[in-house]
This record gives sequence, structure tokens and C-alpha cells, in this order.
Amino acid sequence: MTTALCPYCYQPQAVGDEQAAGPIRCPACGNFFDADAPAVVVGDAAAALPPPVHAPERLATRLTAPHTCHQCKGAFPEPSGLPRSTRVCPLCHKKTSVYARIYFCPECRALLESPAATEGRRVKCPACERTVTVPRELAFRGREGDFDAAWFAYPCPACDQLLHSRRDCAREVTFCPACRQVCAVPDHGFAEAQRQPHLLDERQAVVRGPMRRCPRCRMSIPRHGRACPYCSPLS
Repeated sequence: MTTALCPYCYQPQAVGDEQAAGPIRCPACGNFFDADAPAVVVGDAAAALPPPVHAPERLATRLTAPHTCHQCKGAFPEPSGLPRSTRVCPLCHKKTSVYARIYFCPECRALLESPAATEGRRVKCPACERTVTVPRELAFRGREGDFDAAWFAYPCPACDQLLHSRRDCAREVTFCPACRQVCAVPDHGFAEAQRQPHLLDERQAVVRGPMRRCPRCRMSIPRHGRACPYCSPLS
């Protein structure tokens, strides 16, 4: 029996002799790794390993389109539940990077996962079977000094989290990285020094508040939102 350290979440894993020959799936983060990739210590050496760190939580998502292996270009339909992860392709058995966009369906609020390569495309929601646009990753959270003059700040219309986007991305469809609600990048914003960010736990933001229909465009928006992110400019 050996103890292997997962190279992705740094959680120590017990590895049997029969598992050392093939890829190992970490039960903490769900990624696959080879036994010879991390530092493997023989025997009971858990005390010699660094303390475990927080592993990213895998979300229960529904995939709108299969992910593609960048090694063999094959498709595999299993959702990853993570924005970025490394997996072993079931076709070529090689490691491949998986990049996803995770967001709520604007119509039925199902948590969807789309490959990053499908940004801006029209896809069918597997829950309500309505056509939605895959949002682009244009809204980011950051500290003061991380962005230059080409960026501006604005609040998320759903959770009030302070977001940053480039000025040339105005009116593009994006999603909030905190609450996963689809919204549009406004035409303008403000300097970060003019507003303190409203801190909100991501787990609370994902399930926060009921929704309502916009009286003009009939899209699903947060009930307590200040403006519709689809048809009204943010101020």
C-alpha cells in the first residue's frame, strides 16, 4: 500500500498495488492522475505529507454539448461540474484539459454546463428544451489594481457582486461568476474606489431569491433585481 498526493487538490490518497499501474481517480476533486505523476511515498507516510487544502466542489450540472478531447478530438458526454479540470479521455486514455461555462438557464433555472468552445452559440437546454445562448466569460471578480483603464466595474443585477469587464464587451451576454446568473455587460460602470464590493457566499448566491418575468422582454430575472439585464441598461 502506498500513499499518493493528488497533483490537483493535494489530497493524500491510499493507492493499492493493482491501482498503481493505471490512472487513479481522486475522490476529493474527481480528477484523474497517474501514480508516477505525484510524489508517491511507500508505507504509512501521511504525517510527512502537507496538510490537505480545499478541493473545488463539483457542481451538479447538465451538459448542453459534449466536451472534446484536445488529444484525439473525440467527444465524451460526461459533465465535469468544474469550470476547469483535467481528465483522462475515455477514447485515447490520455490526459486532456476541460474548460466549461457553468450558468443557470434563463428560462427554467437549470444549472447548465457548456464547453468553452461553444461560447456565443445557440444551444438547447436539456431541461426545458428551449434555445439559449451560451454566455461568454466576460465578467470577473478582482481586487483593486488588477485591471487597467480598459476595464470598468459594475454590480451583478442578481447578487450585487462587484464585477469587472472590458469596455469593448458592452452588451455582450455573460454570466456572474458568483451566482451563475446570465446577464449582459452594461454600457458603462464606475471606478472600484467609488463602491465597496458586496461580499456574498457563493453557495448562498447560487440559490438566492425567487425569480420573476420581465414585463417587457419576458425573460427570467431576479425578483429583487434593480433592472432587467437583457433589455434595460444598468446605471
